[in-house]
Amino acid sequence: MYESLPPEKRKAQEPHMRKRMQELSDALAQQSGGGGGVVDMVSKGLLWLALMLAVLGIGFFGIMTLARM
Repeated sequence: MYESLPPEKRKAQEPHMRKRMQELSDALAQQSGGGGGVVDMVSKGLLWLALMLAVLGIGFFGIMTLARM
């Protein structure tokens, strides 16, 4: 629709279009930033779980190795 406007009307509409595009961009950035806390919390939780499993595995195999001696 914007492309079908004559050049003088396009120039008149350009500031309004830029403002609206910036508003939409800001709204999307704010909306997508809201879930970042949950994602961050879940990723940290999974990291801790993997770390604890690694520590338990190393401890278990270490004890089993010492028991064989």
